[in-house]
Amino acid sequence: MSAAGRIEVSCALCGSNASTPHLERDGFKVVRCAGCGLRYVNPRLDEGSLEAEYNDQKASPTPYYLETAPEDRRTFLDRLARLERHRAPGDLLDLGCGPGTMLAAAAERGWRPVGVDLNRTSVQHAVDQGLEAHAGLFPHPALEDRAFDAVTMNDFIEHVPDPIGILRQVHDVLRPGGLAFLTTPDAGSLVARLTGSSWLHLKPREHLNYFDRGDVQRLAEASGLEVVWLGAMGRRRSLRVVRDRLQGYSRLVGAVTGALLPEGLAARTHVPINLGDEVGLIARRPEGS
Repeated sequence: MSAAGRIEVSCALCGSNASTPHLERDGFKVVRCAGCGLRYVNPRLDEGSLEAEYNDQKASPTPYYLETAPEDRRTFLDRLARLERHRAPGDLLDLGCGPGTMLAAAAERGWRPVGVDLNRTSVQHAVDQGLEAHAGLFPHPALEDRAFDAVTMNDFIEHVPDPIGILRQVHDVLRPGGLAFLTTPDAGSLVARLTGSSWLHLKPREHLNYFDRGDVQRLAEASGLEVVWLGAMGRRRSLRVVRDRLQGYSRLVGAVTGALLPEGLAARTHVPINLGDEVGLIARRPEGS
């Protein structure tokens, strides 16, 4: 029997109920599907508990994303440039938009962006910046009958209970030839395998499913999307965040790094980071579909 606020679930990719133990962290079990190999949290928080986690600032807290906004902006500009190799700027929907950093970056590059996020505080911050954003789940009633040239999902798909269902909805709101762009932690990466239950992307209260590259490709194909690009995805990070992440793996390394980096310099200096443990996908809605 599951604890209060938790539910037993089946595999989100193939529907199998058969699984084997994989990892444990923070009182949650991550299992591996015996049918397709997907790694997922079971039992996991139910829908009401998940919504409370976001709006109580326990999951994806707004202050964190406001603090990392400068390096996130540069990350998103890089990602939009990659997307624009395949599609000129047009109407863009950002799922999991947070406080609007991606929306602002997209507008800067000539897109017409709108966002959706479960965190009401983050959405209000985006709206206060003059951006269009809506609090709630996707599909959102405010977007009814609207179509988009691109849908972006930065570190979003691992948070949703039904990733195939979401991507099918993404397919439907894209114009023919429109692009879906997503990034997600790569559970099949060397870093994930070496660090196990200490992997920094292992956050079972909010990250419900853990995909490898094959899983991401199957997600796209099951949703009627054609894969255009699939590969390792990096990001920009301040040296302070790098130091803090290193401390998560090794207190000694974190302490040495902290001693060598003055706080002000660590906060101001942004560097590109790609450990190979995040995967990116660009996929197209086929013409005529």
